[in-house]
Amino acid sequence: MNIHTALESAKSRCYEQIASTLALVGIGNLPNTFLVGAIRSGTTSLASYLADHPNATYGLKKEPGYFTRYDRRPITFYKANFPRFVDTIVDATPDYLFQSECLQRITEIVDAPRILVMLRDPVARALSHFEHARKHGWADNRSWQTCMDPQIAGQNILRMKRGEQPDSRHLMYLEQSCYDFQIARVKSLFSQVHLMRIEDWLSTPQTERIRLADFLGLDPEGLSPHLPHLNRGNRQVRPLLPRLPDDVISLIRKENTLYYSDTL
Repeated sequence: MNIHTALESAKSRCYEQIASTLALVGIGNLPNTFLVGAIRSGTTSLASYLADHPNATYGLKKEPGYFTRYDRRPITFYKANFPRFVDTIVDATPDYLFQSECLQRITEIVDAPRILVMLRDPVARALSHFEHARKHGWADNRSWQTCMDPQIAGQNILRMKRGEQPDSRHLMYLEQSCYDFQIARVKSLFSQVHLMRIEDWLSTPQTERIRLADFLGLDPEGLSPHLPHLNRGNRQVRPLLPRLPDDVISLIRKENTLYYSDTL
């Protein structure tokens, strides 16, 4: 176990103890807003950005992960993550986007939630996800070429489009960078969906700030002019695009015709 994994494990145990104690006395609320993804696309920055607004919070933990890691706990355990009532209560767990059963469960538990989705250049996202997993000891020492097999990814995507389970859900880097089918699934389940791209936040932050505030019904003056840059990776990964094999680029382009056709 490396230092990152050990720290995360300790933080999780602390969170579980606090949430369990609060659940016993019935303290908490359900969230009304979900920041569901994508992983390594600026969700930590956006969650922190929103939490600085006087009428927004993400509670005890930015990523409570109830629908992925704690779904066998009672709903009171989940509600205990959000002990303070404000207008916008956010569950910012980015791996919900990729898991259809999590999205379905949200519809069953929370009435008419607002859904936030932050996207990132799909190539940069996949490579950043790979580096992040290696850094935290969640992945083995295989090369990214081995971990990002476009043939396997294409088969998994086809299965998920048919509502079937993929062969493996463990760190599917390429699959999670194929946005079109994931966003279509989100829009089929929720009526209030706000899509963003991290590149737009970097180039036109004032426009994105107004769009987000309007969607959430927040006073834009309570939001900072610029999105912070948290949870940074070690290096810029977008320049690696020319080195990617043609079949990988072809898959990414095929599955990103709606949101990144202008950059691929």
